[in-house]
Amino acid sequence: MMSITHRQAQRGQSMVEYLVVVSALLVAFLAAPNVIQELEQNMTARQQGYNYAMSLSQIPYPLKTATKIYTAEGMDSALIDKLTKPQKSIDEFNDLLDKNLNLPTPQVPDWRSVLKVF
Repeated sequence: MMSITHRQAQRGQSMVEYLVVVSALLVAFLAAPNVIQELEQNMTARQQGYNYAMSLSQIPYPLKTATKIYTAEGMDSALIDKLTKPQKSIDEFNDLLDKNLNLPTPQVPDWRSVLKVF
């Protein structure tokens, strides 16, 4: 008999939780009726971005082959270098950031000074 009462109590609790969630969603949709349109636009934009990223071709491997292909297509040698030597481009970018941003190096406090606070 105890299990029947317990099951009924669980059913009642589940129904209350369901009603709370549904009413919260209903209030959210009524408060901002264009939420569905915004959601659809965001999902469409993300899908378009994903499709674009998936459509990009990878650089042929090995890089010597890529250099030959790009040279045969008449690509500029500076661009070929950037595409086939990514670390060089990354280093140039980091140097550019260091020169233009002039960010201070963050100071990490010594653990002893932190303990003194307590």
